[in-house]
Amino acid sequence: MALRDGQSELDTAVLRVEGLSFEVKTWDKCTIREDFISPTAAFDFTLSTNDPTLYNQIFVAGAKIEIAINDRLQSTGYIERVRKSHSRASGTTYQISGRDILGPVVSASIDPKIKITSNQTVADFLYAILGQFGIDTIYVGDDKNYNIVTGYPKGRGKAQTQTFTVKEATSRVVSSDGKSAEVQFKTATVTQVISRNRPDLKNLPLDQLKPRIGEGAYQLIDRLLSRLGLRMWAAADGSGVIVDAPDFTTPAIHKVIRQFDGAANNVLDGESNINVEIQPSCIVAVGHSSGADLAKTKLKCIAVNELVAVNTAGQPVKSAANIIARYPGVTVLPIRQELVPKEDRIVSVFTQKPMFIKDDESKTIDQLAAFARRQLAMKQKEYLVATYTVMGHTYAGYPWAVNTLVDVDDDYLGIHEPLWCVERTFIKSRSEGTLTQLKLIKPHTLQLGV
Repeated sequence: MALRDGQSELDTAVLRVEGLSFEVKTWDKCTIREDFISPTAAFDFTLSTNDPTLYNQIFVAGAKIEIAINDRLQSTGYIERVRKSHSRASGTTYQISGRDILGPVVSASIDPKIKITSNQTVADFLYAILGQFGIDTIYVGDDKNYNIVTGYPKGRGKAQTQTFTVKEATSRVVSSDGKSAEVQFKTATVTQVISRNRPDLKNLPLDQLKPRIGEGAYQLIDRLLSRLGLRMWAAADGSGVIVDAPDFTTPAIHKVIRQFDGAANNVLDGESNINVEIQPSCIVAVGHSSGADLAKTKLKCIAVNELVAVNTAGQPVKSAANIIARYPGVTVLPIRQELVPKEDRIVSVFTQKPMFIKDDESKTIDQLAAFARRQLAMKQKEYLVATYTVMGHTYAGYPWAVNTLVDVDDDYLGIHEPLWCVERTFIKSRSEGTLTQLKLIKPHTLQLGV
């Protein structure tokens, strides 16, 4: 049955195995999940057959696969689990699951012997870790990936492609007399593709960063990138990884519609949750210091929560202003006009909940400001959460995608504004049909840096 606005119950989840001219389109059930906060996209597929010969050769743990919605590639990764069962009634059933190309990076611990020095750049650091997993391309910007996933062009100007070599220590050779040693290196060619108005990672110096024993490889990367307000995720085509900040500015190409007259509705169910319980009025952040006296510590900043502690004029309400007044000369992060309320909120009257935190890894005010903004973002993103189940996997022919704005027009929940897609799950099954589950939050709340 054709649905409105180009949606279709015939939207198809396609799985292809690398090196084979064979694709699977018919499933008992499939689930394809992506969450901007989580480091990897994940998939689960279930298929039944009366002829398992071919599938026993295809569904092999470790096989590299591609997943597409219709003709739009969504993810490239690896089959990590294969479960098989057989009965007379249902034949042979396969349940396969896995993650995108960053799965191995997430599962692996970082080798504490990896050298990270202050004369390296952010690019050097990333390639030193990712190269071990066969990843040699970094896209600084989500423009190309957005086009691959949705089919809609994004970004202006031509991306700048840089190719350069990096050295990696491979061994240490001790002389025959045992009095000296020589470190052996190998060189690798790596690529950086920089979208317009994005930073060159080769020009970003690396502050001292020590791997912790037992720390995950992705965890260490995220610890560094979070200082810069950036995240890393896998390119849908498996050609590399993307390093970028959340995109709150590209116009929406998807709509969630639930109107009283029902004329163009595409929502099956949905709910919203507004949570001010966990919202601090402001965050007072303290950086690296040897003393315990907050008043005497020079490295500190304050981030005011615009959602509950700012008035319509963009000024901190009394509770937050009082905290700021206690610390003369403190750095106060700029109020983001995008989050300033259009009308006074009742909650601002009684919100007196300052939050005091410390980060010993922040050695500069810029690092501390980014840390404070991240901590506030983890609270602000929960202020308004709207979850919807919509028909099909596409809107106007474009597959739903994370890191995109969605125009919401919901008479029942009273939401009439763009929200940002932080999580998306494609579900297709014989019992449920073809559905997409969306988790949406207020734009600009998940700002990871200054």
